[in-house]
Amino acid sequence: MPPSPVMILTHSSRQGGREAALANRKPCSGGMVWKILVWMLIALPGQLAWSNHLNHPVELNDQDKINLKGHLAVHRNQGQCTGVESVAPPSEDQFQNIAGSISEGFTDDAVWISFTLAKPARETHSIWWLEIGQPLLFNAVLYQKSKEGDFHRLSGLLNRKIFSQPQEYKKSIFEIDLDKAEDNTYYLCIKSSAAISSELLLWEPGEFVAHATAKRFAWGLIYGAYLFSIIFFSMVAMSTRNRVYWIYTLYIINIFLISFFSGAWPLQFLPDLSLDTFFKGLGLCICLAPSLSILFTFAYIELPTRWIPVFQCVKGLVIMVSLAGVYLVMTNRFNVAIPWVQACSMVVMLLGFVFGMIQSVLGNPNARYFLMAFSVFYLGAVVRWLKNIGYLDSNVYTENGYHIGAFVHMLIMSGSILLYYRKMNEENKHAQYQLKAQQELQKDQMDFISMVSHELKTPLSIISASCDNTLADPHLGEDSRSRVEKIVRANDRMGSLLKDFLIRERLLSESSDMVAEDFNLNEMLHSTASEFAVMSGQPAVETPLTPVWIHANEQLMKLVLFNLLNNAMRYAPGCEPIMRCRAYGEWAEFSVFNEGEGIPDQELPLIFKKYYRGSNSAGTAGSGLGLYLVKIIVEKYQGYIQASNLEGRGCEFVIRMPRVRTDAGHLP
Repeated sequence: MPPSPVMILTHSSRQGGREAALANRKPCSGGMVWKILVWMLIALPGQLAWSNHLNHPVELNDQDKINLKGHLAVHRNQGQCTGVESVAPPSEDQFQNIAGSISEGFTDDAVWISFTLAKPARETHSIWWLEIGQPLLFNAVLYQKSKEGDFHRLSGLLNRKIFSQPQEYKKSIFEIDLDKAEDNTYYLCIKSSAAISSELLLWEPGEFVAHATAKRFAWGLIYGAYLFSIIFFSMVAMSTRNRVYWIYTLYIINIFLISFFSGAWPLQFLPDLSLDTFFKGLGLCICLAPSLSILFTFAYIELPTRWIPVFQCVKGLVIMVSLAGVYLVMTNRFNVAIPWVQACSMVVMLLGFVFGMIQSVLGNPNARYFLMAFSVFYLGAVVRWLKNIGYLDSNVYTENGYHIGAFVHMLIMSGSILLYYRKMNEENKHAQYQLKAQQELQKDQMDFISMVSHELKTPLSIISASCDNTLADPHLGEDSRSRVEKIVRANDRMGSLLKDFLIRERLLSESSDMVAEDFNLNEMLHSTASEFAVMSGQPAVETPLTPVWIHANEQLMKLVLFNLLNNAMRYAPGCEPIMRCRAYGEWAEFSVFNEGEGIPDQELPLIFKKYYRGSNSAGTAGSGLGLYLVKIIVEKYQGYIQASNLEGRGCEFVIRMPRVRTDAGHLP
């Protein structure tokens, strides 16, 4: 048989009793001025709209779902949900009729709700299921007066039907049998660390089962999408090592956990989980939300340089609020921490929205995606916050607005980041194509240079041989000899320039193919000195007794020393260069020192630039590539070089390279 109509009656209240009840009620968290303003703008119109329905019975025509909104009376007192006899039957100075659903905000009080059900006259079934819509209001207690005159406590329905354990089920659903009660007035008591804001719904049992099944299926799809996004972006973050992806992954994980905890799903899957542990987990996620939000906002929109100091200050303040909230939550002050952390989140959202608007106006495409996604999320979060602190009535929109906004925002942001990732991949591919084309062009240039150098070597050799033969003629006059010697010097300079240029090009194109290995720096300095002595004077070498090992290409490091020794002999021809080597902590240090005039101090920062020649290089051959090549080779093996003038003694070039460690991890 179809269910018969059920009449829901509210408790009447006299004027004097209402004033006493108003005096006994405690305000919700937040500033009183803001509460009054928001109440005038939002809550007052709703209360006025419902005022005509107060104290009037409502006939329900065969409905499967009944919302008790507007037909409830509320009383708050300190303590636990015990002593129902002291509040039932409710005296008119205790309970206050409310126009909407339960909306008491964060409070330490026990909140009592009274409602009356009138069974219709004709015979029909009398079984109904009462659901508290807010999942976080665990273990509420419902009392009904039995036919014997005693108040009987009703346990959670699903606990009694499914579980044999003594603990309550963590979703408050009660079975109401109108035939077993002396009267149909019920007293529901709620005490929770969460905001006490919820609808009360009466269900026909079969309809509730169908609704709960569909709801679980929908949430399963939503959480499946969350998990897919988390896994996907974790893989993207690991493959790209991009900071934005790491922050976004953490951000999505936190939003998922807040939604998962807010729906009380952990407690439904783990019924033995303590409420203390549950609320600490939920509070931790909520407290981390402002910090992750501000980090992701500025990382995704790409912070302009001039805004960095402001961002650092904002980030520091938000992190301090998050840490303070975490401390309060971990010390079991959940209902103190969460209202203020949520208020901070509202400020962070406002800052992020303003920043996004400014960047969007300036033409930042990421800011436009950000506004598109976060506008929905921000709206849902603000609505949920206003519901939690008691300014908005609890209904399906205010209860699920945050979850819907978070999910939609996650989908939009994931799509935009995927587009960004695709764009980045295309740019990387384009860069690789350009690099490949540049390498092919460089190869063609090398082939051309090799061909030109081969063609130039022949005439240069002919000029050099002819000049040598001419100078060997004993009948050559002094004027002619002077002219021929100029030709020789010019020819030598041309050959030197060509050689330097070819060496540079070969190093740039082939350095990646030159094998690095461990070698003893002391031995390399001595062998270089011996080889250099064939062309010029023998340089002095000072090395320690113990070997100093580095990891590099030995031939390239010899080229470094040859260039430095050539410079020393070129600019200080009358002085003998000195090569030194020593171990310097985790570094191997070797140097080339020569006495002479040194390098002008203002030119020291410029000497390693390509084609740069100092003011004291007039009259000496060179291309300005020697020291440039030295710097490239040294930095290739994670070393560095510096030049300095020693007061009154000349110039010293010092090179430091990482020392090689032994298998035991110690320096040799």
